[in-house]
Amino acid sequence: MKNKAYCIIIKKETYEHRKKVWFITGGNKGIGAAIVKEALAEEYQVIATTRNMEEAEKSLGKHQNLLIVKMDVTNDEQVKEAV
Repeated sequence: MKNKAYCIIIKKETYEHRKKVWFITGGNKGIGAAIVKEALAEEYQVIATTRNMEEAEKSLGKHQNLLIVKMDVTNDEQVKEAV
C-alpha cells in the first residue's frame, strides 16, 4: 500500500511541473542556456528568448517543451510581443 501512495505522489509532482512555464531571457548561451537545459530535464515548459534564433536552435536543440522566441530585452515592442 505504501508503494502505491508513493507512486501517486510522484505522478502528481510531475503533473504540477508540466503546468509551470519558465520564461528565460538570454536562453541561448551561458547561464541562460544552462537554466533552460536544467528546466527541460526537470520536465518544465520553457520559453527561451534570444536575439539570434539560429544560435539558439543550435545550442538548445529541439524539445517538445521548448519554445524559442526572438526577443531583444532592450526593444520594448519585442518584449511586449514575447510576453
